[in-house]
Amino acid sequence: GTALGAGDGDGSSIVYSRDWGDALAGLPNLKRLNLRGNNLQTFPADGLADLGLLSVLNLSNCQLEGLLPRALPPKLRSLELQGNRLSGAVDLSSLPELASANLSQNLLSEVVPGSLDGLNALATLTLSNNQLEGHLSLQFMPGLVDLALNDNMLSSVDLSGLAHGKSPRLATVQLHNNPHLQGPWPEYLLGDASDVSTLAVLRCQGAALGAPLSPIGGGGPGLGLGLGAACLREVDLSGNNLNCELPAFLHGNGRWAANLEVAKLNGCSLIGTIECLRDVDNFRALRVLELSDNHLTGGLGALSKKLTNTVQKVRSFGSDGDSAQPDSAYRHLQ
Repeated sequence: GTALGAGDGDGSSIVYSRDWGDALAGLPNLKRLNLRGNNLQTFPADGLADLGLLSVLNLSNCQLEGLLPRALPPKLRSLELQGNRLSGAVDLSSLPELASANLSQNLLSEVVPGSLDGLNALATLTLSNNQLEGHLSLQFMPGLVDLALNDNMLSSVDLSGLAHGKSPRLATVQLHNNPHLQGPWPEYLLGDASDVSTLAVLRCQGAALGAPLSPIGGGGPGLGLGLGAACLREVDLSGNNLNCELPAFLHGNGRWAANLEVAKLNGCSLIGTIECLRDVDNFRALRVLELSDNHLTGGLGALSKKLTNTVQKVRSFGSDGDSAQPDSAYRHLQ
């Protein structure tokens, strides 16, 4: 296919021109356009919609300002606009073939309700490091695998539509560093009723979520995980007001135990006894366990030897040292 690239580390740079979009209009067969790292400053008025065959567009780090255009090339499959100063609302409803969209590190303030629903091919959606605020609801995205909404100002998020078979491939959800994010723990992702059996990474640290669930097996207030956690490898709920006993996924008697590698629940107002940690021999992959700054009581006792043999690095009571780094399978998510 026809491709045009510039600013790919070869020392070339396109300087701002109000007519740069008009120049591309004479390339009707263009399929790939990479202008990242240039000083373009503004989108063409028509949003490049005339490039009817364009499937890959990379305008990241181009100092683009103004509103995110709604009219974009209709055949786009990959859209990279990260690292600009684009503002306004996100509306990708005109891109039915879109598979990957990275709009991070901009000034976007909202997602037009319903504008992402029905994008069946969209597998990766990155809206992190923007100014998204208020309520966000995503209800029908059957191809979604990776979702990043971290580092925004969202107050509530409804992802229930991604469960119950509507996003059967969902693997990564990042909601961390939304300091105003409130509401119950998203049980529809990992609870007993969830159909999301592929979720591997869940990051919600630095929010204000609660935990209305009871632990598996009954008892007082607690955080339960169901069959949806079968593939869970990393969970970070640090800094939330869970105010519950140790969650069921640390009891080691569920399907999630075999795959869990990283569990971080620092500063979650956890209560009860540390002695409820049991069946730790099942956590053969566990290498980071962080439970510092909670209200847990009791001693490890006979569990200490098991934990030493099972966990490569334990910071359960705020011991010094750096956390182990996630393995290469999801190091890029840091």
